[in-house]
Amino acid sequence: MKNLFVSALLLISCSINVFAQDKSQGVVKYERKMNFRQMMMKQKHISQEEKDRMALMKDNTWDEKLKLYFSPEASFFTLSEEEDEANKYGYSWRQPEFKLFRDFKAERQTDVMEMFGKTYIIDDSLRTPTWRIKTQIKSIKGYICLKAIAVDSIKKTTTVAWFTDAIPTQAGPERMYGLPGLILELDINDGDVVITATDIAFKPVAEFLKTPKAKGKKLKEADYQVLIKKKIDEAEQEKSFPWGIRW
Repeated sequence: MKNLFVSALLLISCSINVFAQDKSQGVVKYERKMNFRQMMMKQKHISQEEKDRMALMKDNTWDEKLKLYFSPEASFFTLSEEEDEANKYGYSWRQPEFKLFRDFKAERQTDVMEMFGKTYIIDDSLRTPTWRIKTQIKSIKGYICLKAIAVDSIKKTTTVAWFTDAIPTQAGPERMYGLPGLILELDINDGDVVITATDIAFKPVAEFLKTPKAKGKKLKEADYQVLIKKKIDEAEQEKSFPWGIRW
């Protein structure tokens, strides 16, 4: 009986260890901070007087909480139901449509994004960002992460990603993915936008990894890029900031 009890404990212990080591799927919570004062200060048409006024602003970031469900085969990124930036100022509104689905196995993407007063559905084959992996490392949430860089020629932004190969998925927050490990942090244009993992939970998430259902204007990826460029060009001509674009 004693040997049977010991064997049972060993079996339970082994099962717990196997489950604890399974880092192939789960959910990551991220905090996204957009430094709109810094972004506005970079605009060429902003006068020195306007820059001085911005420098006196008390709150200069717009914060969001988001979550990423991931597995080796797919990912789903969306806004969190947790308290968001609107509540911070004592008011709230309907969260915009924002659902990014990646099917790595089928090499398909389906993004639902509300922009410029409309809901757009970008449905197309996957187009992985062009990454340059560097040698720098840093620790995020207890994981050693490698640095990678990608450039967006339309938005004229440079994105630094920190990813860990200890979590075997090419998923990442926002529209960034395609590295040999989970992306735990993104830094766009030296702090204009910073997205950092705040919590990682490993658990089955298959029920969340599905193509989002929505009604809206369907676009291919190339059409989406043309739309973004058009809005940026219009803002430059009007000497204004291209609000509505997700950087």
